[in-house]
Amino acid sequence: MQALGIQMTRTEVHHSGPLPQHFGDEFGWPEMVAAVADVYISMPREERAKTGILAGNYGEAGAIDFFGPRWTGKFDGKDYAVTGDPNTDTRSSQKVNDHTLAFTNKKGDKVTISGRGVVSADGKTRTVTFTGTDSKGKKYTTTAVYDKQ
Repeated sequence: MQALGIQMTRTEVHHSGPLPQHFGDEFGWPEMVAAVADVYISMPREERAKTGILAGNYGEAGAIDFFGPRWTGKFDGKDYAVTGDPNTDTRSSQKVNDHTLAFTNKKGDKVTISGRGVVSADGKTRTVTFTGTDSKGKKYTTTAVYDKQ
């Protein structure tokens, strides 16, 4: 960190309290990740493309990895913001029928990924098919099959 000109504060203080420090330190992680995502998503897209996130310790870095990216939306076909994903600004999902959900991810106004998730009639298998374009402009299709355990 010193090579970057950043002085980190000491985070391990070995406090005594009702919980051991390794549990007590976890409180507030979802809120911290939401605050980081709010700042990141509020930045202009060009700036986000060249921005990294530096965490103060492995716990914070793990929390950002574990609790980010997030999407909250309705299955109504409208675009809703995605936070924490540098490749996606919005996602829309729409129920096609009782077993099928269609989705689209966008970066700006450009569709980056679209697809469908289909649950079998017996509810034991989910098949998700993605179609998109990679960073070199090459189109691809991927299918993943999940069996209920």
